[in-house]
Amino acid sequence: MMVHKGLLSKETAEEIFNIESVYLDRGNVIPCYRVAEMFGDWIKEYARTRLKDGNDCNAWGDCHERPMIYYLSKSGFMKVVAERNYLLMANEIKEKGISGELVE
Repeated sequence: MMVHKGLLSKETAEEIFNIESVYLDRGNVIPCYRVAEMFGDWIKEYARTRLKDGNDCNAWGDCHERPMIYYLSKSGFMKVVAERNYLLMANEIKEKGISGELVE
């Protein structure tokens, strides 16, 4: 598993997805616990509240006999990366005491 710091480009995010994804259900996915290991536990709440079930995230398993494994599709993973980039930039703006707006 690769742990990443700093902002990620689309190309780097796609490379991470291609390396870290596994086949499950109908395509390649990344288990949410693996994404949390890479980027932090905040992604669990983000996935529950901001991603679309079925398209961005889903689960595999049986609540009674087998553990449920929640996972992100590529679209969900890319949305997590975009949110992570936003949070990193927002933190940088706050730390530097600057505006994120365009300046003239």
